[in-house]
Amino acid sequence: MEAFEAQKGPGLLAGEGVADCQLSCQSAIASSGESPPPLPPQPPPGIAEHPAPPSFLRRAAASALMDAALRSPVLSVSGPMYSGKTTLCRALFPRKPWVSLDDPDPLEMAARDPRAFLELFPDGAGFHEIQRCPSILPYLRERVAEDPRPGLFVLTSSHQLCLGSGVPEHLGPCQARFELLPLSLGELQAARRDPESLDAMLFRGFFPSIHAGTLDPAEWYGSYVRLLTEREARRRVNVRDPGAFRQFLQACAGWIGRPVNFSALARDCGVTHNTAVYWMMALEQVHLVHRIPPRRTHFGGRQVRTDKLYFHDTGLAAWLLGIREEVHLRHHPLRGSLFECWVANEVLKDRCHRGMIPDLFFWRDRRGRQVDLLVNRGACLLPIDARVGQTVNRGFFRSMEEWRALAGASAGPGQVVYGGRERTRRGGTRAVPWREFPLETL
Repeated sequence: MEAFEAQKGPGLLAGEGVADCQLSCQSAIASSGESPPPLPPQPPPGIAEHPAPPSFLRRAAASALMDAALRSPVLSVSGPMYSGKTTLCRALFPRKPWVSLDDPDPLEMAARDPRAFLELFPDGAGFHEIQRCPSILPYLRERVAEDPRPGLFVLTSSHQLCLGSGVPEHLGPCQARFELLPLSLGELQAARRDPESLDAMLFRGFFPSIHAGTLDPAEWYGSYVRLLTEREARRRVNVRDPGAFRQFLQACAGWIGRPVNFSALARDCGVTHNTAVYWMMALEQVHLVHRIPPRRTHFGGRQVRTDKLYFHDTGLAAWLLGIREEVHLRHHPLRGSLFECWVANEVLKDRCHRGMIPDLFFWRDRRGRQVDLLVNRGACLLPIDARVGQTVNRGFFRSMEEWRALAGASAGPGQVVYGGRERTRRGGTRAVPWREFPLETL
């Protein structure tokens, strides 16, 4: 763990301070001669009142996290290891004391006498890797019931807080839950760290550690996988055979963008069906993979009813596929699947980092017609297809047009994200270059 912390370099995060926004609003009103309205509530204890240093890069999630901290006494932030959770929260809450429960001494104290441990922090604190000490959670709920000041405690975890961690059961409605994923393309572009090419983007992935310095992606992901299989999997999800679990990880990478068949996956790895299902849940729990379900609405014909599998980061998936250099990606048979994975992840980040429920689906029938992604916008579904080719052709739009005809009034405007540079339109569908995706918030 220490080796990773040393590699991370400058943090990649921060949003504007609450007080600065208030002062600028007051100045504008004063110059207009109008009477100022009452000030909004002051920030909770420990929230940043000044912008982060210029060396920090902004995360799109910063404003949503600040809003959540103004509403709830406990802010819970989960996400993959090294996605920047604690770095962002430290930047937004610089005056809070921070305690890592990965360290044995504070972990032992918190587990032995939770009430005495919490009394050390009268104005709240930030706890890193809260899932390491679930026994403290009932006492934390008791504490915030007595002192419900918003933004009092900030919890970070590399486990999904809704899967076996005990956080929702013990904290209930007094917490705001948030998922922080690796960087998005938009965040890299805003920081003027635009990838040189599509293959460079897919190969390097989006973990902040890689973009903060000059680390070799293949070496970093190799260390990441070793840490996951040799320590984290054994400690957190009770995996007894790290070698078999690593083989399972690699097999999962071969299913990217496809409806996952657990029987076939189990055969590929030499494990039972139940073990494959349990290990898949473990990968979801530590934010390595996610699944997108099919839309259950009947759109004509028999439909595939199995979830599609994606990794949260294309760089990690590429490493698991054996890709060690960017040039190896150009003609790899799963290059299109990695591109589809990136498109799905960009939409997922766009929604999660604004505090929204993802609400993503796909459509595929038994004839092979499919739309890679359906984004639920309430009144309609926005269809999105991923095409890695650089030249727009009629085939890009065929499945989209067939689905729109079946969906009728529920079909919203569609987007085909592709590997080229020109923006074009055909009917109700736009072809969007990958560097410009997404064109709007989804």
